[in-house]
Amino acid sequence: MEKYSLTMKDIKRHEIINSWLKREITGNQVSVLLGISYRHALRLKRAFKEKGLEGIVSKKRGGRKGISNLLKERVSGLFKRKYDSRFNIAHFNEKLNDLEGIHLCLQYD
Repeated sequence: MEKYSLTMKDIKRHEIINSWLKREITGNQVSVLLGISYRHALRLKRAFKEKGLEGIVSKKRGGRKGISNLLKERVSGLFKRKYDSRFNIAHFNEKLNDLEGIHLCLQYD
């Protein structure tokens, strides 16, 4: 089972396209409701038919390339050895930026 991070916009998009597929509304109504062109609505419909939810979830989001295993090991080693695990994550991130030249973006989940 795949996991998706859905926004309210994605959920609205899904519901509207589903209504279109059930022939409850027209393609022109879809384009107006979503604020997109009719051609783009057709693209979304085709993507939803081919890929399901993944086809209509916004591709703009994320963009995370991740970090390499080598960098993960280096950061982990610095945290355990050099900084002796004595800093919280925010403070440790500042030290990485200032002293080690490693720039990471903090993400709190």
